Amino acid sequence: MRGLFGVSSPRPVEQRVAPQPTEPTENIYFEIPSGMIEKLLANPFAGDGTLHPDLHLIYVDEVCGLFKLAGMPEDVIKKKVFPLSLKGNALTWYRLCDDIGSWNYNRLKLEFHQKFYPMHLVHRDRNYIYNFWPREGESIAQAWGRLKSMLYSCPNHELSREIIIQKIYARLSLDNRSMLDTSCTGSFMMKTIEFKWDLLERIKRNSEDWDLDEGKESGMTPKFDCVKSFMDTDAFCGFSTKYGLDSEIVASFCESFATHVDLPKEKWFKYHPPIEVKVVAPIKVEEKTITYNDPIVPTSYVEKPPFPVRIKDHAKASTVVRKSNARTHTPLSKLKLNLVLLWLKISWLIILMGMLFTSVNRLLTLLDQMLRYIDLL
Repeated sequence: MRGLFGVSSPRPVEQRVAPQPTEPTENIYFEIPSGMIEKLLANPFAGDGTLHPDLHLIYVDEVCGLFKLAGMPEDVIKKKVFPLSLKGNALTWYRLCDDIGSWNYNRLKLEFHQKFYPMHLVHRDRNYIYNFWPREGESIAQAWGRLKSMLYSCPNHELSREIIIQKIYARLSLDNRSMLDTSCTGSFMMKTIEFKWDLLERIKRNSEDWDLDEGKESGMTPKFDCVKSFMDTDAFCGFSTKYGLDSEIVASFCESFATHVDLPKEKWFKYHPPIEVKVVAPIKVEEKTITYNDPIVPTSYVEKPPFPVRIKDHAKASTVVRKSNARTHTPLSKLKLNLVLLWLKISWLIILMGMLFTSVNRLLTLLDQMLRYIDLL
């Protein structure tokens, strides 16, 4: 073999390397029972809010606890079958996770929990537990069962058993608290935590075994139609969810407010403003006294307002009587002088009338004589 300059290049010497010993790999073959796989496929988690993520994790643990594989830890089996229990958005999330091969099952559960049960939902469910209140007519078994369901749906509520028992005992009715005290032959709260928890569980189990609460309706029945219609609105549900209050607590508050303002109980669903009736105030008519200086009969005239029922018909009536002969009041001396003058005028009038009567008689006599003279002619 020649090179570029016509000089033959040395042949490469093949170097042999001794083979290094490798760790023997062990292929572990396992077979998951088909019945368990069918159970997981029959109840998949879609991540659409129809199923609580904690309930799904508990279901996976229960299914995987029904069988064991030799030589394989239980967490490894759970991690392998976990994607078989997902569908829809949950399965899409699982396939988009990075480095999922390096996760163990606890890390997978943590990521799954944070994705489909974020902190605002945890805060909401905690508020429901903190604000738990037995409903009207609810027995001890019913109240304890409802509280246990809340605790089951929110396992990270961070409340101790002591606080939980204190809350439910303090908010029970007087009869139910007396029943608990009688059941433990003394003070219920003076017993140990284990005894109190076990007693509530036994009361609940006994009620379920003998159907003591069968057909018993608990909760309040709204007395106001407006409150009943308000409970079906999104605003009512949003308010209850925002503050973590039971719907019956909010409804009870609305009932108390409706009673306070005296709302009608039936056939009243929406507030209608009252029809405004404009009432015109009647015109006040003042009484006025007007004095007339009449030379004949000096009297005073008092104008009174019309009858109150017909005051509207006379609202436009003038309150001032205008008289051309209205004069101011004259003193008594001047009034006497006027009377003397009036008497003189009347006397002169009588004299004139007498003279006129005499003249008329004379004229009639003269006329009679003329007629007689005419007859003679």
